Amino acid sequence: MNEKRPLFRKGDSGPAVAEICDRLVRIGAIEKSSNFIDESIEAAIKKFQQSRGITVDGIVGPETFRRLEEARWSLGDRTLRFTPGHLIHGDDVSSLQRKLTDLGFDSGRVDGIFGKNTESALKEFQKSTGLPNDGICGPEVFKAIERLNRVVVGGSPEHFREELHHLPRRTGVSDKVVVIDPGHGGDDPGLTGHNLSEQFISSDIAKKVEGKLAALGTTVLLTRVSKTNEVIDEQQRATFANNSNADLVVSIHTDAIKNPNANGCASYYFGNESLG
Repeated sequence: MNEKRPLFRKGDSGPAVAEICDRLVRIGAIEKSSNFIDESIEAAIKKFQQSRGITVDGIVGPETFRRLEEARWSLGDRTLRFTPGHLIHGDDVSSLQRKLTDLGFDSGRVDGIFGKNTESALKEFQKSTGLPNDGICGPEVFKAIERLNRVVVGGSPEHFREELHHLPRRTGVSDKVVVIDPGHGGDDPGLTGHNLSEQFISSDIAKKVEGKLAALGTTVLLTRVSKTNEVIDEQQRATFANNSNADLVVSIHTDAIKNPNANGCASYYFGNESLG
């Protein structure tokens, strides 16, 4: 049985916290290390989580710790190679992928994982520059990439490829499949206020959105219907959306706060700093 890595949050201290803070220092997230998570370090953790597109809660669990481990590597810190079953992850891999793409060698999506596509692109680069095309990124490759990158400016091939990949989808909504996911349901009412439940409000909004989209020719699917008593968990909703081959999934929830002046709405989506 694999032992789960503990969670670390504001107020925690000790050697493990010091290790987390050391990693935050290395990537420039905080100025000096500590063995105690105070508000400033919690804020730095949240900012890091946001930059990586993971849950922003200020808690260092397995996912955040793994991302901190990846972030500490810069291109040139270690030798990179494709090892099936033990793929190398890290910011140095992302940097390599981006540089290869800028030079015209397609390593696929910049994901920070040294996989088969990255190895193939690296071998092509090595072959083109007269280096042994063994797919191993070591000192000679670092030098060659740095030398050539100085004379390559402008544009983002990775971004252009993403644009071309998604272009066929940008034809409006008339031929798309949209899954609408009204929050809660069944025996789970969600938040309540003014004699209304989140379950009811999200269902009502979902119906209205369904009607608007259907009028435009969109195929609209709901993860649940308002009159069912069945509780559908998040995994079931995600499986339904994936099996439907949806072009878009919209999850609807409502929030509550005691401040009477609070109003408005918020939209959340996955993205990154370079592509949005």
